[in-house]
Amino acid sequence: RKTIRAKYSAVILMVIGLGIILYVMEAAAYINTYSFDSTIWSAPLGSLPSYSQVDSGITIGQYIIVLYVLRIVALVITAVFMLSVSVLAENLLLGVGACVFVTMIPTVIASFGEGNMKTIDFSSWFGINKYFCISAENNLFGNDFGLLISFTLIFTAISLITAVCAHRKFLK
Repeated sequence: RKTIRAKYSAVILMVIGLGIILYVMEAAAYINTYSFDSTIWSAPLGSLPSYSQVDSGITIGQYIIVLYVLRIVALVITAVFMLSVSVLAENLLLGVGACVFVTMIPTVIASFGEGNMKTIDFSSWFGINKYFCISAENNLFGNDFGLLISFTLIFTAISLITAVCAHRKFLK
């Protein structure tokens, strides 16, 4: 019982730690490269040409905070899912294959132009930025974040169900 909790705790802490390090370094590189004026942080996100479809009134600074928090959340959810699948799989190849199938097949299909697959494209979700633009275009539930939140909640539920099944298998 303690072993499975220790595995999940270690994976979650590693992913959060590495995600924070990676994203702090990325943010520092952007700030150093573009030397942003401090007034840009309070400008509406919709004022940027790439985000003209955004009507939620969120500022650029708020969006950047949401962006990095959601990126770390996406990493944690995916790590929990992959760890759970690896516990459930009879062998390593089957576990890796299942993870690749679930996360990469929609991405590959979307890259060939299948428009409907872009709403379950994991590569866009991991980066959040592209997926947010897709979410804002679709305006699900009348909200720019509707599709993004829905996908995150659905994949969280799938990851939690997989984790419960893995926990039960591990205890047997």
